[in-house]
Amino acid sequence: MRLTNSKARSASGMVLTATQRAATGMHPRQSGFTLLEMIIALVLLGVLASIGGMVISNGVSVYSATTDAIEVLAKQRYALERIARELRQVWFNGGQYAFTTMNPDSVMFTKSDSEQVALSLVGTDVTIGYGSVAGTYTLANNVASLVFTYYEDDGVTEPATAFNVAFVEISLVVQHGAGTTAARTRVAVRN
Repeated sequence: MRLTNSKARSASGMVLTATQRAATGMHPRQSGFTLLEMIIALVLLGVLASIGGMVISNGVSVYSATTDAIEVLAKQRYALERIARELRQVWFNGGQYAFTTMNPDSVMFTKSDSEQVALSLVGTDVTIGYGSVAGTYTLANNVASLVFTYYEDDGVTEPATAFNVAFVEISLVVQHGAGTTAARTRVAVRN
């Protein structure tokens, strides 16, 4: 015979009623959690929540750093491509390329459409200016260094004059966070 919660047996095996159980001090088994079980569950839940919080926080930090690095690299790539595109249009006036200024941190030249172009590092900004337009435009900011290196046809020798320039190498170092990112490209002047 199966017992329900309202029936219990005495030591002699007799079925007791609820009143008899109360008189003898016997109680039906109660379901639920003890205080100790609840405390252990809460402590485990707190540990898991703190670990999950750290994982999420680290994920957000990595995402933010990656997004910043991608933005810096995009600006750097844009500046290098724009400078290279402008340098490819240096005018060859029959005897030499039309470089007006050839410094390590700036270059000025005339393009094939007679437009005067100036590229330089001003403070931490790489700027471009045109002779026909007042003012300059910023191509990249947070720049640690911009270096123009000029080469002859052999790609090794630095030229004494603008007459011998065949290649211009552009090195651009951009600061981001606590670090820097360097990029370099070489342009063959071709007009």
